[in-house]
Amino acid sequence: MVSEALRREDGSASTMNWELADPSLLLQLTVDESPKLQEQYGAALRRHPCDAQHPWDLVLGFDEFIPGDKFNFANARKSMCAYFNFANLGALALSQGSTWLVPIAVRHEFCVEAQGGWSAMLALFLRRLFLSPLGLATAGVPVTINGVIAVIFARLHVLISDGDGLRLAFCWRGAGSIKPCLRHFNVLKRVATCLTAWMATWKSLVMSPKDSEPPRQTNFTSQWTWWLWLIDACKRIACRKASTTAS
Repeated sequence: MVSEALRREDGSASTMNWELADPSLLLQLTVDESPKLQEQYGAALRRHPCDAQHPWDLVLGFDEFIPGDKFNFANARKSMCAYFNFANLGALALSQGSTWLVPIAVRHEFCVEAQGGWSAMLALFLRRLFLSPLGLATAGVPVTINGVIAVIFARLHVLISDGDGLRLAFCWRGAGSIKPCLRHFNVLKRVATCLTAWMATWKSLVMSPKDSEPPRQTNFTSQWTWWLWLIDACKRIACRKASTTAS
């Protein structure tokens, strides 16, 4: 088990201690102790060799669960659970519950009390899962398969949850809320001279689609150009505020 120190939502000086299973060590221990999993991982590695340049595709899911049956559930014991697996293992392995790893099971009330809620906790978990010293995107996770050590590298491929889970993860207020989509290039326009201008442009696209140009999707390569333009716009706004304050 590992722990993360979380600030409280009420702003108090005390912190909350969040305990979870280290995902890298959990993967290593589970595979090392299960001959059946070693067989499945070995077959997957033969089909899809894995290294830092060719990482596996990780599937991460999360949802809130309430113990009890649907007619007599214990809502006060609602818990958020997160689980992950690798798409490279194949459809058969993914359909078996024993192949999924569950590093997180935390009470709903704990998430509510933490600053940033489940969104902040998920960000901390992803950083530990991929970017820690033993992360899947840094050093990789060594596992023993039939006496031979193999190193698993992975990247985030799919993030799955239901509508309420995604709302909690992305601080989303529901289907009726306004949220920019950075994959549509005419949402962020260089001609907009301030953030309020391009937000107003985006609102007009969403709220009045009949009277405005519909959003057009770009590819991820072109998306970086739009990010640079946005950064440039933010810098110009900051300079303008600084000059106004100085005067």
